[in-house]
Amino acid sequence: MKNEITEKEQLKANARKLFLNGTKVPQISEELSISKTTLYSWIRKEQWNEVLTDASSLFVAHKRLQYLLAKPTKTSLELDEFEKICNVIDRLEKIEERKIKAAAKAKAIEAGEYSEKGKRRKKGGNKQNDLSEIDLSTVEEKVTTGLKAYQMEMWAIRHHRNRLVLKSRQIGMTWYFAREAFADLLLTGKNKIFISASLKQVAVFRNYIKGFCREWFDVELKGKEEVCIKTPHGEAYLIFCSTNISTAQSFNGDLYFDEFFWIPKFASLKTTAGGMATHKQFTKTYFSTPSSKAHSAYPFWSGKDFIDKERKKGNGLIKWPSDKKLRKGCVCPDKMFRVIITLDDAETKGADFFDREQLELEHTDYEFALLYLCRFMDDSASMFHFNELEDCMVNASNWKDFDLTKNKPFGNKPVWIGYDPARSCDGACIVVVAPPEKVKGKFRVLERITLNNVRWDKQAEAIKTLTENYNVEYIGIDVTGNGSAVAEAVEKFFPAVTKLFYNIELRTHGTKS
Repeated sequence: MKNEITEKEQLKANARKLFLNGTKVPQISEELSISKTTLYSWIRKEQWNEVLTDASSLFVAHKRLQYLLAKPTKTSLELDEFEKICNVIDRLEKIEERKIKAAAKAKAIEAGEYSEKGKRRKKGGNKQNDLSEIDLSTVEEKVTTGLKAYQMEMWAIRHHRNRLVLKSRQIGMTWYFAREAFADLLLTGKNKIFISASLKQVAVFRNYIKGFCREWFDVELKGKEEVCIKTPHGEAYLIFCSTNISTAQSFNGDLYFDEFFWIPKFASLKTTAGGMATHKQFTKTYFSTPSSKAHSAYPFWSGKDFIDKERKKGNGLIKWPSDKKLRKGCVCPDKMFRVIITLDDAETKGADFFDREQLELEHTDYEFALLYLCRFMDDSASMFHFNELEDCMVNASNWKDFDLTKNKPFGNKPVWIGYDPARSCDGACIVVVAPPEKVKGKFRVLERITLNNVRWDKQAEAIKTLTENYNVEYIGIDVTGNGSAVAEAVEKFFPAVTKLFYNIELRTHGTKS
């Protein structure tokens, strides 16, 4: 049941939010054109001071989020922190909204302004998500301020029908495309549809855009999967989808596919989602770090799909651009713009936030090439092929019994922990696995933690933290090499730890099972 809020109640709610975020009464009075006497009366009657302590966490969370938003690139730990802070803010804001609506409903019932069904009979409109009166002449300056040269190049060709970007990790492209999409929505009034490999990843887009809106126009955007914004051109929508887009197919607009090389069954999803950008006015942008040549997106990126189709028509002489040319960006024979942006390219064009020498120390040559030089995995000789592993990929946000934002993410259900030790080169890896609840059921990987160049005692502490957050029934540690040091430390707080000596027999047994 949706309850409308009167103009006075909305004004009071805005004042309360500013007060709880630490704004002084004189400033609130000036900003909202409310007398100080009225404000002090509200504070006293509704006991705002008593909830100020509870709201301080929301204030602190917003401050930290603003700091992280200002960073064009983030470490993996900062990205994880960013997602958790956004989840906390969402929960706190929902609690705050429920309190406001409950108070409004109580007053409306008392005043006899509700019908028998509990709906307000009539009252004024709602100004939230309203950017209809912004000055459009300032938008381009806002969006381009602080962009690197390779991001500016994307802005210059944002109206191209199809853009495919193969990129290094952590060069700020998700941040950039969120910025571009929001600005272009304001300038053109066209809907924007975001698709990513998981709901958490697509939520990064939403939280970036909310931050831009707050920073540029001091307006809070409300909404999760669908955000309706009033622009100078009329209403426009931001649609945030994971790989399940069945609920969004009635929309049309510009599409943004994030990390498309990590989306399961990409080929079929591309066809389904592409229908939402059928009209010639809409664009499609695909950007990702590379995964495997066996991924269903590779023929799309490499042009194989197009070349095979043309050969069937008898057009066999098609010259495809080399990687060297693609690093400069070009329109390919299928009229799609493709570009490769490696770490080297990003540094050449203004990215000054990498320590390449340190990154090379932390990774093997193979890992470095995959993460930062846009090289693909070739798993033709691997024990497990990527397309087989891809069938095991799921959207963890669909698991109703698992929530990483909670102190006990999996409740009291049992988990197993596996640990593969390393100090340098290959990173140490810890996985938390939920065993099946029935015979022939499926195992679920709940968490995967990689530790690079971390002391043995700190690696043991990371495992200990997991035992505090989960009901751990089993811990297995590879002690063939240096893992014995960690196993001894773990044994002190988990005496039942299983020490595994990996040899050919054990590896073969694990593969067969």
